[in-house]
Amino acid sequence: MIKLVEASAGYHARRRFASGSREDENIISNISLSFERGAVSSIIGLNGSGKSTLAKLACGLIAASSGDVLIDGVEISSIKRRKLAQMVSYLPQAQSYANVPIEVLVMHGRFPHLGYPRVYREIDRQIAKKAMDDMDIWELREKSLNEVSGGERQKAYFAMAMAQCTDAVFLDEPATFLDAPHQLDVIDHAKRLRAENKAVVMVSHDLNAALECSDMVALMNRGRLMAFSPPNDILSSGLIEKTFGVEIVEFRNVCGDVHYAFKRRQLY
Repeated sequence: MIKLVEASAGYHARRRFASGSREDENIISNISLSFERGAVSSIIGLNGSGKSTLAKLACGLIAASSGDVLIDGVEISSIKRRKLAQMVSYLPQAQSYANVPIEVLVMHGRFPHLGYPRVYREIDRQIAKKAMDDMDIWELREKSLNEVSGGERQKAYFAMAMAQCTDAVFLDEPATFLDAPHQLDVIDHAKRLRAENKAVVMVSHDLNAALECSDMVALMNRGRLMAFSPPNDILSSGLIEKTFGVEIVEFRNVCGDVHYAFKRRQLY
C-alpha cells in the first residue's frame, strides 16, 4: 500500500567542514520498503535512529528530500490533505490536549469525512462510539481530558485515530503511559486492525512486543534501514544484538509461548 523508494528526509541538520563549507544532512537516508495491507509492521531502533521520522515520512507528515513515497502507486505529495487524511491516520507519541470531553476529541477523527460546515451524521457517532467501546473508554466520554489519567488520555487519542477509519494506521509508541494489561490491549487492537485488512505501522521501544506481534520489522540505526524482514529473520540475523549491544535469550512461559529477554553484553 505505502511504498518508499530510496527516500530520504528529516530536519536537515547542518554539518560544517574545515573549509568553512556546509552540507545538509538527512535524518534518514535511502529508505526502501513497503507497508502492506493486512500486516502489522514495527519500526525499532535506538533513540535518535530515525524511527519517528520514518513513520512521519511514510504517512505524508514530512516531505521527502529525495526519492519517492507512494500510496497505491500515487506519489503522496500529489494527494490533497483531506483525501490523504481519509487514507492514513497517525497517532503521535506525545499530544498536547485541550480541556475538551473525550467524546468531542474522538469525534475529531471524523473531520476528514465531513463537508463544510462540519455536521456530524449518525454514522459518524456510531463509528466514534465503537472506537470508544473498543478502547474501553465509553463510560468516560463526558469527562474532560484533564480529568482522566495519562493512560486513559492515551486511549482517547487512540480511539480518535480509529474513528478516522483509514486503510493505514501509524502508531508512534501507542502504549506510552499504559499499564501492562492495557499495553496488551493495544497489541490486540493492532491485530484486529490487521484482520480488517489495514496496514498497521507501530514505532516501538518494546522489542518483545515488536517481535511477537509483527509480520514485518524495520530495524533502524543512525538513519539507515538495517533490515526489513519477518521477526524470525531479524532474530537470526544477529542485527538486533549488533545494533542494541545486547544478548537475546529465548524462553517459553507456562503456556508454551515464546518470549525473549535482553541483557547487556559482557565487556572484557
